[in-house]
Amino acid sequence: MHQTQNNPAGYQSEPTGNPGITLTTNQELLTTNHQPITNNNKQTEITDTLFLDVEKVLPRRQGVTADSMKLAWNQAISAGNSPEQMLAGAKRYANFVQILRTEDKYILSPGGFFGPDQKYLLEWGTNKTLPLGTDEQIEHAYRIELGADPSKSSCRSHREMRVLIEDRREKNKREIRIH
Repeated sequence: MHQTQNNPAGYQSEPTGNPGITLTTNQELLTTNHQPITNNNKQTEITDTLFLDVEKVLPRRQGVTADSMKLAWNQAISAGNSPEQMLAGAKRYANFVQILRTEDKYILSPGGFFGPDQKYLLEWGTNKTLPLGTDEQIEHAYRIELGADPSKSSCRSHREMRVLIEDRREKNKREIRIH
């Protein structure tokens, strides 16, 4: 075998003649990755159908696109979250937002709703009212239930804010009984 200084031992400087092995044609792939997996395709179809349902019911604040909603959905699915639970949560949240007439700017973003905090798992039931024990809780309830910024409220105290929230709750109960 002819060697040069530039090539390591055992390597020719230029290939000569035919190699000592013969290649065969059209060998079979040893993996099955090229074949569709029926269960995954079926699960993807179910997940896509559930997303279409979520897209119809989940409240969206202004500026939220279907693409951003789909991205948040896919990230939650990739994290192992249940699409069925996410749909059920979206329905509960939609009902919550409708009954409380939540102002657009206080509606959760898809990333916040489907994100790591998994807000879709919350009850979002109107029968579980927000607490009004501390000033912070009153401000939070004011923000969520009245859809307004407490710092811009015409109320002169947290006590007035609390009364306003309780009055709104009572009014909502009466409206629900009528319908």
